[in-house]
Amino acid sequence: MNEWIKKSIPDYAKTLFAALSPQYQGMYTPGNIDLNNRPRVFNPETGRHSTVWSMGIGLDNGKEALIPRVSDEGKILSKLEAIEQFKKSRKHLGIFHSKEAANNYAEQLHQQQAQQYGDNNGR
Repeated sequence: MNEWIKKSIPDYAKTLFAALSPQYQGMYTPGNIDLNNRPRVFNPETGRHSTVWSMGIGLDNGKEALIPRVSDEGKILSKLEAIEQFKKSRKHLGIFHSKEAANNYAEQLHQQQAQQYGDNNGR
């Protein structure tokens, strides 16, 4: 990774990327959301608490972006709202070479968030 890229990635993303990268060969770009400081909200669609509740969206370059459906303000977003938030903020949980890689990462992220936030409901 060149120095310019290293400097442009936040420290929390570098830490998460370093911890998970051997498992996620399909990650193209690490996320730019602070996973250590997420709102935890009840999600009526799942009946559980969520911190990221992610979804994938295809990008024009053929990559897959994993985006949160929990806003920084702690609101559960519809799919359309999540896409609009991504278009405005460009915040994402990672960009992947394939939908499968994004889904695999999302599952591991769920497990990591559940452990970090003290229950099995981190989605």
